[in-house]
Amino acid sequence: MNIRIIAKACDVSPSTVSRILNNKPDVNPETRKKVIETMDEMGFRPSLVSGNHESIGIITPQVIFTEFMGELLIAIMETAYSINKNLTLIPIGGEGLREGENITHFCRQRGLSGIIMIAPPIESKLPQQLSETDIPHVIVAGTYKEKNISWVDVDNTGGVDEAITYLMESGHRRVALINSKLYTQCLKDRVDGYYKAHKRYEIEPDPNIIFETVDAGMNLSDVVGYLVKSPNPPTAIFCTTYRDSISVLNQLQKEGVKVPEEISVAGFGDYQVSPYTNPPMTTVHQPIYEMGRSAINLFNEIRNGDRRENKYEMLSTKLMIRDSTRALNKSEITGEDV
Repeated sequence: MNIRIIAKACDVSPSTVSRILNNKPDVNPETRKKVIETMDEMGFRPSLVSGNHESIGIITPQVIFTEFMGELLIAIMETAYSINKNLTLIPIGGEGLREGENITHFCRQRGLSGIIMIAPPIESKLPQQLSETDIPHVIVAGTYKEKNISWVDVDNTGGVDEAITYLMESGHRRVALINSKLYTQCLKDRVDGYYKAHKRYEIEPDPNIIFETVDAGMNLSDVVGYLVKSPNPPTAIFCTTYRDSISVLNQLQKEGVKVPEEISVAGFGDYQVSPYTNPPMTTVHQPIYEMGRSAINLFNEIRNGDRRENKYEMLSTKLMIRDSTRALNKSEITGEDV
């Protein structure tokens, strides 16, 4: 299929179709709408997209940790190039992809064979939009079990569940949670893991030691100060991001609190710096490179098969136990001298 067929179906000239594909402004809005709808109905894709050197659009989030993104993009790039695929980075908003935009036409204009979207905000409608098209797509760092969306993610809930379970098996019954603003699905899933472990141990979480550091209207130093000065302080703190865990560690040291002698600290996200903090940080390790590699392989599988069939892959995490956490002794657990 070529633009002449589209032009004939819409009763316009091929040059008009070409201008619409190239997003030129000198086209009547009604004509533009009619041509785009016809392209969608007929499944038109420019010949460039059907070639051997396909380009995959990588939608990047507005806010994400550079350590995570760096390793993930290296994996995506290396795997894509190994199977002869090119990549096009696409920001959200501005000159990039806007919420509510016709995503099929966006890909058509830019010669994209599909989309890989990284860590979309919870409120984003783009994953659902993709699921309603035949555009090959994979969401990375987002779990969508009950939706017709293809995704690759780590077991965020299971990873935190394992970490909190380890702390509870070490005698900790008051584990504070410090969570960044719930702007992605993976952060929400990590909070779910915190509650899941408490439920298994039949321990009611204390809302006074659960914090979302942005939404609570307090900065991290205020939160740490509040926790250590409270009448019934936690014996451990878990952070849903590694940056918060490092910040908490530093703030506790400023407060004169010894880690792990007085308070244990653990967090989600295991990076090169984690073994070199003082003390070395107990963390939940996520296989970031494997996420990127799986995303491209899954995309290629969808591209070459049934595009309407959603596929997904959940990767396991691993708890890395280091010196920032310790087991409580019997007297610390019961509050009685032994």
